[in-house]
Amino acid sequence: MNSKNVYIVNVNVDFTEGRGPMVFDSVWSDGEEAIKYVSGKSGIYGSKQLVERDKYGYFAYANGYNIEEKTLLTNVEEKNKKDQEDVRLKALAKLSKEERKVLGLN
Repeated sequence: MNSKNVYIVNVNVDFTEGRGPMVFDSVWSDGEEAIKYVSGKSGIYGSKQLVERDKYGYFAYANGYNIEEKTLLTNVEEKNKKDQEDVRLKALAKLSKEERKVLGLN
């Protein structure tokens, strides 16, 4: 695969209460630079930014910003392989420990 990760910064349009939708702000090739960019911004009510990852792997910011890590693909075959791998991982996640053992997957 010739893919690479990119980091998409989204911003909440309501910095008063934080109830607005998240909209695209910028895209970065380096995750550390995206973190530096967001960390330098004021959050909702002027609060500081906190860096953490949520259960989906996003960089979560409760203060008006988030950073999504996405894979930048270079061709259709790459996308098809990625989709197949995602389906495979979902199917494997449904198996119990015993089922994985019987199938020789552990």
